[in-house]
Amino acid sequence: MGMTGLHKSQDDLQAAQLLFIHGAGSSADFWHWQRGTFPRGHYLDLPGHRRNAMWDPEWQNGEPSMLIARYAAWVARYVEREHLSDVVLNGHSMGGAITLTLALERPAWLRAIVLTGTGARLRVSPHLLDLLRTDYPAAVDAIIESSFAPASIPVNYAQKVRRNGTRRQMLRTPREVALADYEACDTFDIMERVREIRLPALCIVGDQDAMTPIKYSDYLHRSIHGSLLEVVEGAGHMLPLEKPEEYNRRLVDFVSTLAPQTP
Repeated sequence: MGMTGLHKSQDDLQAAQLLFIHGAGSSADFWHWQRGTFPRGHYLDLPGHRRNAMWDPEWQNGEPSMLIARYAAWVARYVEREHLSDVVLNGHSMGGAITLTLALERPAWLRAIVLTGTGARLRVSPHLLDLLRTDYPAAVDAIIESSFAPASIPVNYAQKVRRNGTRRQMLRTPREVALADYEACDTFDIMERVREIRLPALCIVGDQDAMTPIKYSDYLHRSIHGSLLEVVEGAGHMLPLEKPEEYNRRLVDFVSTLAPQTP
């Protein structure tokens, strides 16, 4: 479907409320290239990330996996406060873990889910966790290096802009917040529960995603009855940034198939 299809589908998109949840150490700025196609979407900064200063240090106490549940509860409060319904949750990476957590609870306002570059389990390398504790700029560099598809040689202007922009965005997130995010991802595991999800779902991933490889999305697809699997060529973990037009087209196609919920 070309750009004409994108415009033609705008009426269909109004039937659902799209809510975008960023990944670990990131912010709502991650979805920059989606805002034009989905201008009425809700783009959240999770607590402590970018413009949202609400970060309770107590969230870091106890098991790190509890942070995913606390983020999920925060998202649910946002949805309820805004009186949203027919919500399509789109979570990237850690945002996908939050989305999966809410999908298991199946709140009445949830219509469908989009799982972008994520998995039912999100292990993080011990080396990266150590860098996050000891040398945050080096950790961010390592994340950037692993998150994008291999760059052309020489690196072109668009690749430089997207990599440098993502680096600046992550460095604006306090180290303790990013560390808590990645520790939470490392403990996240719903491998044995994902089959309980009964919602329309789109699992979408870049074919060169080294952080959450295709096999992660394939497992979600095989486990969630009736889900769709989309693999975008030439993209890594930062798929919505790397291939925005292709990503947006596939998201429009999915959302346009959803009928509004009936009471």
